Amino acid sequence: SQVQEAVPPVSVMCRIRPLQSYPEAYSHDRCSLAIENQDIIVEDVVGKQRKFRVDRVLEGSLLQEDLFAAAAPWIESFLRGASACVLAYGATGSGKTHTLQGAAADAGIPAVPGLSHHALRRVIEGPGGQPVKLSIVEVYCDQIRDLLSTNCTAAGGSVVLQCSRRDGQGRMVLETQEVLVNSFNEAEEVLQRGYAARATEATLC
Repeated sequence: SQVQEAVPPVSVMCRIRPLQSYPEAYSHDRCSLAIENQDIIVEDVVGKQRKFRVDRVLEGSLLQEDLFAAAAPWIESFLRGASACVLAYGATGSGKTHTLQGAAADAGIPAVPGLSHHALRRVIEGPGGQPVKLSIVEVYCDQIRDLLSTNCTAAGGSVVLQCSRRDGQGRMVLETQEVLVNSFNEAEEVLQRGYAARATEATLC
């Protein structure tokens, strides 16, 4: 389709977390960040500069809806039968969870949906939408954990999956728990259940 042809196979976007959103403890750290078109220039505490080029820079002033608009071409391509993956990568505290999961309502402040919520609403309830099966896994300390499994390990954690089987095309097959959802509300409940089972501490292993 024309949409699929217009979507590049891989696109790297960098979302800038607003500096004012960091804890006050970091406010005195010397760090310089500059954006020149698609280049991001970072200067560390000793004055050394590094330059990174990406396909698009998503500055800190953008809303979650703006982020979804940036990812929308891949979601539309998925609805037309293509495969799509959104990978959030970054250091602990850089905003990966907020980007994908959003923020819950707090002290009168309304909830802020994440990219996963926007995408699921479009896939299920948008034009051409349909019920979907959801599975949620987490890669943590070199283990793949099933966050929707109704079983638990002896220590009370999520089930660890083994990568021991591949399909006819050589793709890895995981025996994950799949949940069929017919509405966005059902999907949101499944997301919250999966998110609640995530490891929340920093990755130190």
